[in-house]
Amino acid sequence: MGVLSDARIIEKIYDDSIIIDPFIYDHVQPASIDMTLGNKIQRPKKGVETALNVYDNQKDAYEEISIKEYDLEPGEFIISSIRETIKLPSDISGFIKNRSSLARSGLDVSASSFINPGYQGRLTITIKNSNTIPIKIHSGMRICQLVMVDVEPEAMIDYGKKSDAKYQQEQGGELGKLYLDKEFQEYIAIKEKLSISDFFEQRLKGNEGSIRDMLTEEQKKVLGLK
Repeated sequence: MGVLSDARIIEKIYDDSIIIDPFIYDHVQPASIDMTLGNKIQRPKKGVETALNVYDNQKDAYEEISIKEYDLEPGEFIISSIRETIKLPSDISGFIKNRSSLARSGLDVSASSFINPGYQGRLTITIKNSNTIPIKIHSGMRICQLVMVDVEPEAMIDYGKKSDAKYQQEQGGELGKLYLDKEFQEYIAIKEKLSISDFFEQRLKGNEGSIRDMLTEEQKKVLGLK
C-alpha cells in the first residue's frame, strides 16, 4: 500500500479517477493535498447537562452557525467540513492529517481521519483546541491535508456501493448517525425485551463463526480462495 505522490495525485485528478472540486493546483503537496475550511460549524449547545447518548439523533445537542472567523476556546470541540467535494475510486482510500503548522498551535483535526474507497461528498471534520489559549480559525484557510493510498486489490464493495453508507453524498458538517447502524436498528425493534448492552452481547455471540462458512461460493471465487 503506497502513498500517492504529487505526480500520481495530479495524474488521478487529471483523468477524473479522483475528484477534488474546487481544485487549486498550489494546494498539492509532495504526498498530499491541502483541504480548506468551510464556512459553517456545529458546536455543542451551552447548558446541556444530560449525557450525550451516541445512539441519539444529536440535533438537540448542537447548534449550527456560519463563520468567517471563530475563536476556538481551550478544549473546545466543534464539527465542520472541508470546502471541497471529493470522490475516491474503489482502489484509493484517504486519511485526514493535521497540517504541521496548525498542530504546533494546538489545533487537532486528525480525529476524523479515515476515508473509505468509493466515498463521495464534502467531508465532515472535527476540530479541537488542545492548547491552553484560544485559537482563531478562518473559513477558507487550509485546515488539513488529505493523504491518499492505494487499496490493493480494489474493494469488492466500496463505500459508494454499501447499503448502509451513512455519509455518502454528505454536504459537510453532519452530526453522528450511529443511530442508523444496522445493529441499533435491530435493537429498536425489540428494545422493550433487552437492554442495549445485553442485545449487543447476544448479537455478537449469534453472529460469530468461521469465515469459511460465511463466504458464498461466488465470493470465494472472486477472491481466488479454495
